[in-house]
Amino acid sequence: MAELPQLAGPVLTAYLDTNPANARNQGGHGAATWLRSHARELAAGLTEPERAACLEQVARVTGEFELLRAGARSVVVFSGPNAWQWWTLQVTVEDEVAWGAPALGQLLWLLDEHQPCGVVVVSRGGARFFRYHMGEIEEDPAHPFTLDTSQWRQHNLMTGMGREREAFRSRQMSHEQRFYHDIATACVSWSQQERLNPVVLAGSSRAVEQVYDAMPEELKAVVAAAGVLEARASQSEILKVVEPAIESWKRRQEEEDVERLLGAREARASAHLVVSGVKATLAALDQGQLRKLVAVRQLPEALRATVPQLAQARGVEVEVVAGRAEERLNDDAEGMAGWRHAA
Repeated sequence: MAELPQLAGPVLTAYLDTNPANARNQGGHGAATWLRSHARELAAGLTEPERAACLEQVARVTGEFELLRAGARSVVVFSGPNAWQWWTLQVTVEDEVAWGAPALGQLLWLLDEHQPCGVVVVSRGGARFFRYHMGEIEEDPAHPFTLDTSQWRQHNLMTGMGREREAFRSRQMSHEQRFYHDIATACVSWSQQERLNPVVLAGSSRAVEQVYDAMPEELKAVVAAAGVLEARASQSEILKVVEPAIESWKRRQEEEDVERLLGAREARASAHLVVSGVKATLAALDQGQLRKLVAVRQLPEALRATVPQLAQARGVEVEVVAGRAEERLNDDAEGMAGWRHAA
């Protein structure tokens, strides 16, 4: 991602909806047909050398299209005589084609909207750590956790009764509690290091409860609980359980963030820390006054093309909100507001 602004231009930028659920794509060629058609319209406004170069890249992209889209919901491509970057994504994009400098606005907007999350599947026997981002999930092999009971004396081999069984059970519970505490500690360092928000806990009910109880309060604030999962659940099975939990957690968090922002705007003591409305917020952003920008998902296209790049250039955190938070921000702040730096 960091190298995209430095791609040698001119390049063809294409964002294409390839979701098979879209009726246009059910024949298999809808997105490629859209690209050819709209690229011709784009090329008609270019000089002859530029027109030929643009259409050459269109042919290059569509020639690779069937091979590279591979069941993705969308693709993003930057193609030029000296450039080739292609992403298959599992999130929705809006069809877009451009020629010249890389058109990064929509990609940056997607990255702001879809922040990386953590998923931890826990059981009495172990824990599996996953990163969830842009609709995809990948296991992190650097965090294996397995409870080794091989050296324990099994109570069914004991000759004694009563107290020996109780002692075994007490030892077993002590091992389990220490194990769950170790998982919770690993969750803290892992989530902070990878900047994961939220962290979703799933697995057996008892294991989830024990790990959650062992977490510090600051991590509990960014933990979402999901449903029961088998310890060796497949990634597709995990996605079915954790995606609704992530979506629900994010919508709640966004509502709280918007209410806190608008509430601060109305309070005399903190009103100077908040800016709202498109014109005022963009001015504050451009002047380097913001530490965080909050905006609705459905901003006008021109703003979505420019705001993410400006925010990135100014080092400003961006939160993209949807659902009821989006409605509230639209009604009370023209869809955009922000936190100023404290004096």
